[in-house]
Amino acid sequence: MSRRRAVTNWAYAKVFLSNVERVARSLRHAPPIRPERRGLQVTHNVRYGPGPMHHLDVYRPRQANSTARLPVLVYVHGGGFRFFDKDTHWAIAARFSRHGYLVFNVDYRLAPKEPYPAAVEDVAEALRWIARHAPAMGGDLGRLALAGESAGANLVTGLAISSAWRRPEPWAQKVWELNLRPRVLLPACGYLGVSYPERHAATVHVPEWMQGRIHTVSDLYLPGHTPPRPEHAYANPILMLEAADAPERPFPATFALSGDKDPVRTDTDRLGAALARLEVPHQTERYEGGVHTFHALMRTALAQRAWADQLAFLDRHIKAPRSSSPRRLPVAGSTAAPQTRAGRAASA
Repeated sequence: MSRRRAVTNWAYAKVFLSNVERVARSLRHAPPIRPERRGLQVTHNVRYGPGPMHHLDVYRPRQANSTARLPVLVYVHGGGFRFFDKDTHWAIAARFSRHGYLVFNVDYRLAPKEPYPAAVEDVAEALRWIARHAPAMGGDLGRLALAGESAGANLVTGLAISSAWRRPEPWAQKVWELNLRPRVLLPACGYLGVSYPERHAATVHVPEWMQGRIHTVSDLYLPGHTPPRPEHAYANPILMLEAADAPERPFPATFALSGDKDPVRTDTDRLGAALARLEVPHQTERYEGGVHTFHALMRTALAQRAWADQLAFLDRHIKAPRSSSPRRLPVAGSTAAPQTRAGRAASA
């Protein structure tokens, strides 16, 4: 690693991201925007496993009918597999819950202390815990959605794969045995392949300092990531989908958003093309002017448009009857070349 890249990485982690984390956590306790003040009941730090990072928060709309079951959404935060936690991303979990969902906001072990496959194992274990406990909390697992952004998008896409295909990895086998049928996958601004991080700069303009950040994400999460080996499969869910045969169980309908200024936006392009080949209902949207995870800045007009599209897709497919066929699903269109927000690439 060059000295310049090392200095840039240090400044990004120790100055920029540390301040982002501090502000995000502090806002959760600001009286005007506390989740509890916005119609939500929140249960913090529920343990789903034995480790110190094995906690999740549960968000439930207060106004929900006590006898009616709520659709369930599992949310996994991003942060390059290295930064952030459920407390920095509480606002996204709260936004989904305010829309009428029982939300489980999941923590997981982080690199470099806990590299791949620790995060994959943890989110699989969290899903097993949710499958056991969500019904008693008023959740309807027949209306299950998986959501995450950036690294979190990578992880929830892996969960969707484990639900749709029988796999040999121990954590994937446990997810398969749950026999869950997630209806919707929401991988926002996904970093869907850890191997070959140089691919992004080969297809779009990526500033040198950002190239360093992308390479660092891959290097710390999966040392020796290139070329990928079979045991690296869940670090590269996009490669799995591009090589997959028809799913053994339905793969969830997918809404994948990205911004046209996002340096990893081509992963979303490839996801759309892979899902089109597999005949999975999907919609990819590229928002003009959007940077990486722009939708997290929820007060901006661009983020609000993205959230409106995402929530509309979520409701449409959560409420729709589910096909009984375990093989092919109808597809609405191809997303081999997603357009900006002004032109929709596909609709489902």
